[in-house]
Amino acid sequence: VRLNTNGHGCAIHGRDILPELGQVIDVVSISLNAPTGDRYVEVSQPKPEVIGFEDPLELWESMLDFLGRASDHIDDVHASVVGHVLDAREIREAEALARRLGCDHFRVR
Repeated sequence: VRLNTNGHGCAIHGRDILPELGQVIDVVSISLNAPTGDRYVEVSQPKPEVIGFEDPLELWESMLDFLGRASDHIDDVHASVVGHVLDAREIREAEALARRLGCDHFRVR
C-alpha cells in the first residue's frame, strides 16, 4: 500500500500518526515541493488556518519533521518535487535536503 501525502498528517491530527501509518502502509511519497520554506509556501500555497496554524512556515516545518521521521516507521520513503515549477538548482537543493533528512528516494514529477 502506497500513500502519497503532503506530510501534514501529524499537524492535522495534532499528534504523531507515523507509528500507525507504519502498521498499514508499505511506501510513502511525501511532496517536498521546494528546497526552502519560503519557496515551499510560494509553490504549495498551504492554508495553515484550516488546521489552526497561523504561519504557513509551520506547515513547512511539520512536513520536514514528517519526512525526517518517516523512515523510522515506514520501510520505503520517497520525496518528490514538481519539475516544471523549480529550476535545476532548486531541484538539486531539494534532493540534497531530502537526503539529509534520511530519504533514499527522490523523484522529480
